[in-house]
Amino acid sequence: MSYCLNPNCPQPQNHHEEKICKACGSQLLLKDRYRAISFLDSGGMSRNFLALDTDMPQEKRCVVKQFFPAPQVLDDVEAFEKSIELFQREGAQLDRLGADSTQIPKLFAYLEQERRFYLIQEFIDGQNLREIIKESG
Repeated sequence: MSYCLNPNCPQPQNHHEEKICKACGSQLLLKDRYRAISFLDSGGMSRNFLALDTDMPQEKRCVVKQFFPAPQVLDDVEAFEKSIELFQREGAQLDRLGADSTQIPKLFAYLEQERRFYLIQEFIDGQNLREIIKESG
């Protein structure tokens, strides 16, 4: 399956072979390479998707982190610019810290497509922090 990254798409699930979303017409591949296949989670200013790197022979799994600020931020130019700056800073931190850690994902790419910003990160399989806290307090 391919998952459309357009936040306004009425039907984000598409057939795996599609390159354009049937429901909204958005491109399904980021940089003609990264294909979101399922929604993982969302946070304060982003949404995260499990994705495949279609340029890799085994279509290696990765995470697409989409810049997705709260609606009130979108209406405030200053807050919007600040949140973009923070998203870019997060990418720079991942680039620096992820290279030397097994628990911080490596940054594969920072990109913009269709006026949306994305970080492409290493997928680290296992429990996320929320699950660990829920289990052990």
